[in-house]
Amino acid sequence: MKNIPLNLLLLATLVTPNLLSAQATLSIDPVYEGGTATFHIDSGSPNTFVVICYSLSGIGPTTFPNLLILDLSIPIGQLDPITLDQNGDADTRPLPVPSSMTVGTQVWVQGVQVSVFSMPTLEATNMVPVTVEQMPGPPPRPDMVLIAGGTFEMG
Repeated sequence: MKNIPLNLLLLATLVTPNLLSAQATLSIDPVYEGGTATFHIDSGSPNTFVVICYSLSGIGPTTFPNLLILDLSIPIGQLDPITLDQNGDADTRPLPVPSSMTVGTQVWVQGVQVSVFSMPTLEATNMVPVTVEQMPGPPPRPDMVLIAGGTFEMG
């Protein structure tokens, strides 16, 4: 086996940032006017974090000076980072949907996984388009929680 100089190995790591981290996948529960939004990250790099970014202006691409490319248009907002667990997964707590987001409002959402273990590397998740929907049925009372309908087998 040949000895590879350390600086070439470091260069290969910088040129191929996916070498040390997993591609995270973003999904979002349905978003209802006056309700909450919950974001899910799956299959990311364990013990790293993801910043959820969003745009109300449409799809990109937008390229940043650090060569990160997002499928979102400027201006791009962001939520607080969420830490991935040892499996590379995480869920946000339910976040209230702003009152300015009425039925039909479109939001484009994408995550940025930050992996400090690979020089730090920024990797974009898939982009998820979201349309704010009318909450089904009457709004729940403040002391109750909406549970989606469905069937189950008892016993």
